[in-house]
Amino acid sequence: MPAGLKKRHFTLEDMGLVLAIGLKHLRLILLVACLFLVAGLFYATYARPVFLARSLITAEFTPRMMGTQSVYGDANIGYLNSVLVSPAMLVRTANSLGIRTTFEHIYRDCLVKIKARAKGPTIELHVWAYSHSVAARWAEATVEEFRRFREEGRIRRRDYEIESYT
Repeated sequence: MPAGLKKRHFTLEDMGLVLAIGLKHLRLILLVACLFLVAGLFYATYARPVFLARSLITAEFTPRMMGTQSVYGDANIGYLNSVLVSPAMLVRTANSLGIRTTFEHIYRDCLVKIKARAKGPTIELHVWAYSHSVAARWAEATVEEFRRFREEGRIRRRDYEIESYT
C-alpha cells in the first residue's frame, strides 16, 4: 500500500449498499426458483411413468462334447448375457408379451432401458419400462424366448446336418 493512504473501514453505509444489492438479486433468485418449481411440477404431472424390475437369472451350462465349444461358443455366461439384450431377442420378447413393434420403435413403445450384468453363474437383469405389467413379466418372457430361440437353432442345425447327409 502506498504511503499516506489509509485502509478504508467497512461502514454502516457500505453495509446498507450491500444489503440493497442483495435484496435486489434475492427477488430475482426467488423468481427463478419459482419458475423451476413450476417446471418440475408440470414434468411430474405430465411425464410418462417409468417402472423398474430387477431379476436374477441363474444359468447352468454343460459344455458340448468333442471340443465343439470352441466352434459354437454358446456354453458360457457371456454368451447368454449378450443374447438376452440383443435386438432380435428384445423384439421376440416384446412380441411374446403382445406388443407388436420393431427394434427401431421398441424404446418408444414399451422400454426405457434394459441392462444385463453377469455376476458369476447368475445374470442380473434390470428392466425399465413404461408399463408395470411389461416390467414385471419381461425377465420371464425373455428366458422363455431364449429357450425357444435355442430350440429353433438346434432344429435348424439338425435339419441342415440331415440334409447334408442325404
